[in-house]
Amino acid sequence: MRIGVIGGGLMGSGIAEVCARAGVDVTVVEADAAGAERAQERIEKSLDRGARSGKLSGEQRQAAAERLAYSTTVDDIAGADAAIEAIIENEGAKRELFKRLDAVLPDAEFLASNTSSVPIMKLGAGTSKPERVLGLHFFNPVPVLPLVEVVRSIMTGEEALARARSFAQDTLGKVCIDSQDRAGFVVNALLFPYLNDAVRMLEAPTRLGEGGERKAVPGGDRLVVAERLRAELTLLEEPLRELRLELASKDESAVLERLQQLRGHALLRRPREREPLDTVRVGILRRGEAAFRKQELPE
Repeated sequence: MRIGVIGGGLMGSGIAEVCARAGVDVTVVEADAAGAERAQERIEKSLDRGARSGKLSGEQRQAAAERLAYSTTVDDIAGADAAIEAIIENEGAKRELFKRLDAVLPDAEFLASNTSSVPIMKLGAGTSKPERVLGLHFFNPVPVLPLVEVVRSIMTGEEALARARSFAQDTLGKVCIDSQDRAGFVVNALLFPYLNDAVRMLEAPTRLGEGGERKAVPGGDRLVVAERLRAELTLLEEPLRELRLELASKDESAVLERLQQLRGHALLRRPREREPLDTVRVGILRRGEAAFRKQELPE
């Protein structure tokens, strides 16, 4: 199998590396020669780290490097079985690229985007075969994190979706979850409300006075609040990692059970005495559960 990866930055180089390590021939396309050289250096350094850590043998490292080619023109991926786009998060640039991929790869099994923000439907709308356009959202660092969100738009066909999922899951060994073509997909839909609450809390911090009334926290106390928030986020890493694993299992009952367990977590339940961090705690699980329930779980 041969794949074209357009964009050799942090995500594109990671995607290209895992494809090559899985036995797939890869052509990495960058905007210019300097970008292609940087992509090659980044991938080779990562392969070297894998070899030093014992995750790759010397032969495996060399074989992966030999499966990689680098180019500065999309025309060089002509004849590839599929393409994965990983360029800058600019809707106009992505839409133009997908029009070009549509012309260069008329027989490709699927055209995927690694976007985390641009609607997949908009990318497919400018192509002659929108049914083969979908999202494959990897997570950084790609060689380490197993999760991939498989995103379908209202125009994505079942055949392309099944082929892309099989490629990510069976060929690359990733854990796939299905997502609707909606803002944030699954993971970011859970993450960003949490972060937004944290930002609002720091913008307008409050604390209880002796009589229970709310009082503004002086500017100097913001660092204290921020440090407490950092500590709480650190303590939440493990339960939230467990939640991600449950999401990956595609077992709705297990996910809802995990959400119920998290609802009772000391750092997330509403405390009897309200504190400055209430803004972060209150509502996060409701939003997470609502975001998850909106997803169409696969059979």
